[in-house]
Amino acid sequence: MNFLKKICIPFFLMLLLFSACQRDGEIETTGEIVDPEIETEVIEVNPLVARSGGPNSSGLDFDCFEITYPFDMVDENGENHTIDSEESFIELFEGEVILVDFVYPLDIVDNEGNTSVINDGEELAAAFALCLPDGGWEEGDFPAYSIDDENSCFDLVFPVTLVDLDENTIEVNNDEELNAAVAEGLYFFSYPFTLESEDGELVEVNSIDELFEALISCNGFEIEDSTFVWENGFEYIGCYMLEFPFEVVLNNGTTVIVEDHEEYCDLMLQGEIVDYSYPLTLTDQEGNAVTVENEEELYGLIDDCFDFLGFGRLDLSLLYSGTEVLNPDEMEPCYTINFPISLVYDNQNQTEELADLEAVFDLLVDVNLETEFSLVYPISLTLKDETEVSINQIEDLYPILQDCE
Repeated sequence: MNFLKKICIPFFLMLLLFSACQRDGEIETTGEIVDPEIETEVIEVNPLVARSGGPNSSGLDFDCFEITYPFDMVDENGENHTIDSEESFIELFEGEVILVDFVYPLDIVDNEGNTSVINDGEELAAAFALCLPDGGWEEGDFPAYSIDDENSCFDLVFPVTLVDLDENTIEVNNDEELNAAVAEGLYFFSYPFTLESEDGELVEVNSIDELFEALISCNGFEIEDSTFVWENGFEYIGCYMLEFPFEVVLNNGTTVIVEDHEEYCDLMLQGEIVDYSYPLTLTDQEGNAVTVENEEELYGLIDDCFDFLGFGRLDLSLLYSGTEVLNPDEMEPCYTINFPISLVYDNQNQTEELADLEAVFDLLVDVNLETEFSLVYPISLTLKDETEVSINQIEDLYPILQDCE
């Protein structure tokens, strides 16, 4: 769902979040000063009244579904108002009435055109909580939503801790509490939490990367899930970029056209894709169009990507990433490499010495290099505090890079 749209609610909708009070009876004047006893009735406002993205030509938009015209809403005095168009919705909200809830039952239509009947506020909250986020994870957080067999091959295992934008946390113990929280405002998953697969396997999720990996594993790809990277919106397969529109085959056997990033992201997170429909056109790193006619050709291209990024090149790239040439205006280097360093080519048993960072860079971007290599350890580094350390394998570099962040 479009969370920027959800957060930036029109001002008149925000007014709905305040409860309305009525005074019962009148106060008689007796000449004495008395403290009047005033009975008040608090009118509860359904928070989903203010979570809509607004009206359009066919209904009230909640991103993954619409409440279709005509529908009724009830105000703080219990009076019903019929809304049958975008104009009538705007006219009503520009008036003085305070609308507190919908009148049930309601008809909703999802993005695939399926119609459902909503019988009460709890069912509406459940439908809203099932909406897949299509953003909000840019800073490493993942907006909370209901993960179950309606939109995934996993179920959430309760209790689950959620955190809001102000870093306040709440614990939800069941679907109803989760639905109520998501209806109330924007929350994110707090790690770790657990998912349960369809065959009963428990998967602990400790980061946004592990959550994406679990969710997209529901798709029917034979390609490893690491082939798809959430940071680029899944729009790359290995080192090739997908060109919209393209067709995919869903797990119900139908073939659908994916028009844009949002549609693709929804299908990926729901785990509905069995395969791509061929022929499939991709764009390589040099901007050339490449067409594959079947699954075997696609896997061959992807294998070529990882052949180019052999383990030696990956290790060298990681070593290079912590040097002073990385974002010099934004961060200090993690370390300097104490050159020279050496590598050995796998099929030639030949050793090469790299004298400086320029030589490392030239090797990393050499697209004509077909021979894999391995770094020669130990490698000496000088940290920011002038401490000199040696790494004996690439795994020794991980905590150094992590401490540098």
